[in-house]
Amino acid sequence: MAVAGSTKKYFVMKVYDPNGVYKEVFHEKEFADKLNFSISVNGTLSAMSLTTVLGYDEWAKTDGRLASIDIGDKCKFFIYDKENQDGKQVYSGFFSGIDFEISEQKEVVKMNFLPNATYLGKKILRAIDDETTSVSFNSVDPADIMRYIIYHSGTDIKYTNLSVRDVGVSRSYDFIAQSNLEGIKKVLDLCPYGWFFFIGGDDIAYLKNFQQGEPTYTEWGSMTWGTDYWEYDPATDAVITHNINYETQVRALSSNKNLDEMVNRVLFLGGGTPQLYEQYESTASQTAYGIFEELHSDERVTETGTAEAYAERILDNKDMPKTSYTCELIDSNYSEKGYDIEELKVGDRVKINTNRNDVGYNLWGSFTWGSEYWKLSSRAIFGVEQFIKRIDYKQDSVVLELSLAPDPIVQRIEDINRDLTNYRFKDAPDIPDNI
Repeated sequence: MAVAGSTKKYFVMKVYDPNGVYKEVFHEKEFADKLNFSISVNGTLSAMSLTTVLGYDEWAKTDGRLASIDIGDKCKFFIYDKENQDGKQVYSGFFSGIDFEISEQKEVVKMNFLPNATYLGKKILRAIDDETTSVSFNSVDPADIMRYIIYHSGTDIKYTNLSVRDVGVSRSYDFIAQSNLEGIKKVLDLCPYGWFFFIGGDDIAYLKNFQQGEPTYTEWGSMTWGTDYWEYDPATDAVITHNINYETQVRALSSNKNLDEMVNRVLFLGGGTPQLYEQYESTASQTAYGIFEELHSDERVTETGTAEAYAERILDNKDMPKTSYTCELIDSNYSEKGYDIEELKVGDRVKINTNRNDVGYNLWGSFTWGSEYWKLSSRAIFGVEQFIKRIDYKQDSVVLELSLAPDPIVQRIEDINRDLTNYRFKDAPDIPDNI
């Protein structure tokens, strides 16, 4: 595709019918827009819209170039540039609809796309017989639950041995009339601190720990930062760290630190007879900042181990002030000193380096993991490794949302309504009566 040595950056769209049969390829020049989408940790790709260069009359021609694309066709987008001369898939989904805007001043034809992960939210998690809408897992690794969900989802989403890593704990949970995507989000609740998932533009599902390549959460023990040696499991792959030069590669940067999402005591209401009701807390955080309580409930949780894992994940994510950063990076094909933005993935780390009071890790001091509290100075911005939570992709640049650690899934109003629906379905038959 690309000429050797070329620095021109462009995308192509390859189209397949719903059965995966190749149909056609379209070049960037047939669109007025560049690729523009986002991806978030604990989530999937966003929807995307592209405006064509055609007016309505040209679009409507039955023998026109774009007439071969039907709603529901699969579309894969590839970037070609100096680093990816053979092409790199960055977005995968399906053609979901058309928007027309016709006036005396202009005619706009916009094509809309949804990611393949959309189907995960539109299909119910079922047992292997493809009929039973209740699926139970007893004392299994959360990674095995996620593999089951992905494998039986009936979508284009896949996983590999490296993309979904074993968590190393055992959990029990009953899924009752939930979508596959809801099931994956629940898997995350069953994992200890540091685990996150996402589904990338390569149609691969990932379940990883942002501390991979470092000590596991059960074996850190007591140590002095920078002097004692941390042993880690060599079977884990190290998380990628991107070293960014603030003066040459950053277009803009902002930072925020606050207590508005602080939680250091969780009251968890489960199920069973008598009903499970437990309290979990982070006493060190309470000493430093006062008490911030939060209520959580899930009547399908009847074991204290699962409840404890759920609560501790919340505490580990929220018992310190939330620190977030937003950073826009310039692509290397548009600036000699830019960065290869296609190399960035949510879950990677970014370290922004400068000569302006960079913070070294030796400032964290000595502590005992799990009992003493550690925190970063509120003045620390540069020189600190940060976790990529979200990427807004613009083709010539990316906007990164960064934090010191992944956040838990935020429970929105629709999630609360979903939980109410799940509760109402908890005593439903395993199979609908008319099957």
